[in-house]
Amino acid sequence: MNKVAKGSLIFTISTVLSKGISFFLLPIYLAHLTLAQYGTVGYIQVIINLMFNVVILGFHGSQTRLIHDKNIDQGTLLFTLNIFLVLESLLCFAIFWIGGGLLFHDTLGIEPSFPPLLALGIVVLMIFNQMSITYFTAHKNFLKAAIIETSIFLTSAALIILLVVFQEKGINGYFIAIIIAQAISALIYGASYLKHFKPKFKFKYLKESLLLGVPTLFHLLGLYLNNSADRFVLAKYLSMEDLGIYNLGYTLASVMSYMIIAINKAWTPTYFSLMNETNGKVNTLINNYYDIWVLGLGFATLIGISIIPFVIEWFAPDIYTNSIGITIIILLAYYNYGIYTYFVNSIFFFKKNKFLPFLTLLSGLINVFLNIIYIPLFGIMAAAVSTLISFLVLMLCVIVFSRYFFKQAYSYNFIIYFYIVSLCSAFVHFGIEDNYRSLLMNSSLIIVSIGLVYYMRKKPLTKWLNDKFSIQ
Repeated sequence: MNKVAKGSLIFTISTVLSKGISFFLLPIYLAHLTLAQYGTVGYIQVIINLMFNVVILGFHGSQTRLIHDKNIDQGTLLFTLNIFLVLESLLCFAIFWIGGGLLFHDTLGIEPSFPPLLALGIVVLMIFNQMSITYFTAHKNFLKAAIIETSIFLTSAALIILLVVFQEKGINGYFIAIIIAQAISALIYGASYLKHFKPKFKFKYLKESLLLGVPTLFHLLGLYLNNSADRFVLAKYLSMEDLGIYNLGYTLASVMSYMIIAINKAWTPTYFSLMNETNGKVNTLINNYYDIWVLGLGFATLIGISIIPFVIEWFAPDIYTNSIGITIIILLAYYNYGIYTYFVNSIFFFKKNKFLPFLTLLSGLINVFLNIIYIPLFGIMAAAVSTLISFLVLMLCVIVFSRYFFKQAYSYNFIIYFYIVSLCSAFVHFGIEDNYRSLLMNSSLIIVSIGLVYYMRKKPLTKWLNDKFSIQ
């Protein structure tokens, strides 16, 4: 548990830095990009994320799972997966060379000055770096993974400041900085990943990886619909200025998702190892981590809702005030996502991930349907609420499905409690216009929650609560 905690801390910080570059450089974006330009940057990032999920085919997850299979030769597996990804990338470059302009400029409405091959180049380099990072985290080499993530962040930040601030390259300058940073990281740290390759291609490993990865691909596309479908609908029905306001709120809330992803990546290899053990203490360790996970999510959500009005008020121009409500609702959505992330690990372990696409696509399609119906009527707030609802559906589905395969007895007291308290905290913000009064009331909720958690875990009240309210 201590090793997981230390690894999680190191990797969480580096991942939040790398993936949260849009958050940490917000003052630069808000000062040097117009509201419409900022909305366009967010829109292109969403498209790049979609391309990344499609091209990688879930192989980063397959790599992590199969590395722990004793019947798999690791070097041959790494070579097989990456050679296939190289061939796939070359095919994508040919397709984009011919039809990239039609896709980006005519279909998606991106301004003609943005080169589509720049986006694809970013995707290919991101894939290689992600395969390296997941390899090192699978072997619990969190320091190496953290160094790669941190170097990407620092290089990107320096180049964005140079190209966007000093050379005033605008949108293209931002993405040129990203591709250079990804390329530098691949060149410097790729050798430490490549040295583990064994130059032998094995179709059996490719087949196993596809059987794990393709369902994961559709699973990730379902998650993508939950996270990003609203941006396409917003771009169709509203202006890029509205998209900019929404993008700021979503970016601030996304810091919580980056922390969830990073900690889960650090925990997953240990979880797989524990599940392979027959030691009777395993269930206790898993339950302990579950409690820590839910408590961390709950308090992170409450703290985020309490302070976010001040963050936007202090650092963003007045035109971004409406982003506050967006951030609060998306934080609630990511609370659902965090619970989902914990329970989905058991589905991956038992190799039942072929069922996951049905769950994620169901919630994703609900998101798309709600966005199409309500965004034209209620604007950006409808997009945020649609995301909250779709992640709630996903969380409930995965909890039920996970328990079907993994008979671990969990108590749901904390999940339900923090959900109710977080909703109350959100209603406090929307009901009280004064941010300082809202902070005072939300701080009281946090203090009360700390006291209740203490008694629920340490005092005889625990047994009574479990007998009365736990779902066994």
